Formats: sequence, structure tokens, C-alpha cells
Amino acid sequence: MFVDHPSYHRPKNPYGDTRGAFGDNQGVDAKPRALFVFGDSYADTRNHSPYAPILNRPWKLPYGSTWPREGSGRYSDGKIFTNFFTEYLGFPAAPMTARMAKGKKQYDDSMHGINFSYGGSGIQMIESGFLSKDLIVESMVLFVVCGNDYTAYGDKHPNDEGILDFVPSVASKIDGSLKAFQALGVKKISITKMLPYGCYPKITSKVNYISSNASKNARTILHNKLITDYVTAFKELHPDIEVMMLDFQQAFELSFQGNYDTDDLLLSDNLGFQRRV
Repeated sequence: MFVDHPSYHRPKNPYGDTRGAFGDNQGVDAKPRALFVFGDSYADTRNHSPYAPILNRPWKLPYGSTWPREGSGRYSDGKIFTNFFTEYLGFPAAPMTARMAKGKKQYDDSMHGINFSYGGSGIQMIESGFLSKDLIVESMVLFVVCGNDYTAYGDKHPNDEGILDFVPSVASKIDGSLKAFQALGVKKISITKMLPYGCYPKITSKVNYISSNASKNARTILHNKLITDYVTAFKELHPDIEVMMLDFQQAFELSFQGNYDTDDLLLSDNLGFQRRV
């Protein structure tokens, strides 16, 4: 997916209906005080150590090729969703990573929040008192889950045996995280639906990037249905908490229908960059 393609145009918001996500106001006029990011590597803006041989791949080219023109710790040729969502909210920069925040004695607003995704132990850091209760109430949680659990499962089960029986356990853990956020006092949550798993470059590379794998997309459909059900029930139990669902599945479907000025949609970021230079 070329989220950083130079000719990318967005005809309408593909991430779902944002009305109500910020109370009576919408968008940047009512931006939260800070953004706290949880989830997997899809949202990670540089929690991986550049000095760990096993984890430092995103710190090297071709990662970061289109932005910022060098490896930046993001698993992309450029910006990732966290960067775009931060800009949408009106922050001048993405939240500080948990890796960097550990060196701080106390939180300050110049951090714009903290990105705990992938390598962070965010719940524990919040519970430690590093973040004030007032800050938590005035801020938003971005919760991104885009398939790392399913990739790990596939590595152990190459034929995907039992995958649809595994999906509910992943969804249940996400529901548990929502409850944990509520217990901490969070009042605004943005949570992603999963993008089509059969369109991941790891999958499409097996057919020379010419098509998505419909059978592997079945886990996406089930995952998103279960997450939607959990969120609906959560909102009924906690009407004082504003929850916005970000629909990655719909965003990809709109892309494949030709709603965006892009090409090579099934290529990995870095292969796509190589074709454009």
C-alpha cells in the first residue's frame, strides 16, 4: 500500500465515519491533549533499537526511501498510519516513542503523547504514575492491530490449519485491552479494523504481486466482525467513552476500486519505490 505515494489523493476519508469521535466538535478543533499509541509494528514509529542486529532492519534503506530519505525505524518506505493520524489530529509531530520516553523523568506536553506500539509496556507505564489522571482523561488512545498475531500463527502453521478458530482469541484480547483502557480513565479511543490479510506483500509476493488471496482474507472478515461486535457492546456499557473505528478494510477496498491515483497497489512499499525511481 502506497500511503506515501507522491501522487496520492484522498477523495474522501477512507478510515470510517469520524463524526462523534470528538464529542460535539470534530477534527482538529477539538484535538486531544495527547495521543497514546498501542498495537503492533504497523503503528511503530521507531521503538525498535537501531543497535539490535535482529531488529534494526527498518533503520536502513530502502526503508524510509521516500520519507525522510533515510531509514527511520518505520516498516515503510515513508510515513506510516501513525504519522498521518497524528497530522489529522493537528499535532506537529508524532508522539514520542516509549523507547525515548523511558529516559524522561516526567511527562511534558512537547512529547505529544507516547507511542507504545510493538516494543512498549504502555499500561504499566501509565499505572506507574508517569502520566497524570488529568492527562489521560484529556487524551486519546490509538489502538492499532493489523495482523502480527496472525503472521506469527502462520509461521507455526504454514497451512493455516485452525486459523479461523484462532481469530476469536485475538479479538478477545483486543476486547480485554479496551476494558483496560477504560479502567485507566481513558475517554477517547480510536481502534482500527484490520486490513485485508490476503493483500499483505508477504502473501502477494507468492503470485508476483498480481492478486490478493481471498482465502486468507477470511480471517480479516471474521476479525473485523468480532471487533465491531466487541466495540458495540463496549460503547453500550460505557456511553461516556467515545470510540471511533478506523476502517482499514474499507480503505483498501476503495483503493482497489480505483478511487486513488496510485499504481502497483499489491507491491510492498520498497519494491514499489524501486519501480518509481
